[in-house]
Amino acid sequence: MVLGCSDSRVPAEIVFDQGVGDLFVVRVAGNIATPTQIGSVEYAVENFESPLVVVLGHTYCGAIQGALAQITEPALSRASQVTEILRHIRPAVEPWAEQLAGAHADASMSAAVRANVRASVSNLRTGSALLTDLEAQGLLMIVGAEYNLETSEVDFFDYQENQLNDSSLKTS
Repeated sequence: MVLGCSDSRVPAEIVFDQGVGDLFVVRVAGNIATPTQIGSVEYAVENFESPLVVVLGHTYCGAIQGALAQITEPALSRASQVTEILRHIRPAVEPWAEQLAGAHADASMSAAVRANVRASVSNLRTGSALLTDLEAQGLLMIVGAEYNLETSEVDFFDYQENQLNDSSLKTS
């Protein structure tokens, strides 16, 4: 099952070369894991015995850019429900906001995307007794990944070391 961003450039079925019905996919701007998304993940895991949950972020994410802009330019007008989404992203990306103006803007943006994915992975791990128990039993893996829009490569970067043997998991 994939918890991914609603960005139309990142359809999980195409990213992972799967057909319709092969994946349980939840899409929300910024791939955030709030109670509603956590409930959807629980549903997939409980009813379809999904052994893997991938939180899939991506390069050039507009939700991440919006959260960073809200930090650096707080006077910008935001629709109230967009602000609610950004409120969930903001804590994870705040450390990277000041660095985006410098020479390392691309690296800082990638770090912000990955920090947000890690926050969602953490929210899944701590926000559901079911997911926590299944992961502790070794029946479920929750991992974070970033899809690169330019290369079509997926970099799996957030997982518990004891879950996987290959520390350089990548797919394209």
